[in-house]
Amino acid sequence: MELREYWEILKRGRKTFWSVFGFCLLIGALAVIFYPRTFEAYLPLDIGRLQQQETGDFRYDGYYQLLADEKIADTVAKWALSKEMKLKIIEGTKIGKQQEAKLKIKAEKVAANYLRIRISYPEKLVLEKGTEIVKVTLLERLSKIEGQTANQSVIFFGEKIIEQKKIPFGLIGLAVGIFGVFFGVVAVLLKKYFKADNQ
Repeated sequence: MELREYWEILKRGRKTFWSVFGFCLLIGALAVIFYPRTFEAYLPLDIGRLQQQETGDFRYDGYYQLLADEKIADTVAKWALSKEMKLKIIEGTKIGKQQEAKLKIKAEKVAANYLRIRISYPEKLVLEKGTEIVKVTLLERLSKIEGQTANQSVIFFGEKIIEQKKIPFGLIGLAVGIFGVFFGVVAVLLKKYFKADNQ
């Protein structure tokens, strides 16, 4: 069957096509309406030193400090992603057991000693308290491994940002368009096939 014949079939079955396409649009609209509301908190942090440790060769001072800070940053990221951290947030914010799975924690390493911790949950108040729990917990754990040396590592926290995650209208619209056309064409061809088979 040539392309022109397919086109003629689609033209004759345009009513079926648009009915299926409209149904896909309805599904897309419902997906937007019932899309779960989620907030996300961004907590940037930088690993530094209270005092730079001097070495015999000043050329390596910054190099060794950067290596040490990078290792500390890796450790801090692991702490942020640990089960202990999630449990502390759950207990501190009194999240119910049925809601625990909705709490998501991610740690992104932006630079050698710069991290961005992301926490997502449907309630903004939980994120307000949760970010403070993260701060306190990370500082406590760092102090335990560093002690009170003059050049100890410190965590400099940036300003936290909490915002509601946007509904992906573009992605939903694209999916609706692709599936609408696909299933619309399939419906027309199937209708033509069964109609011809019954004759």
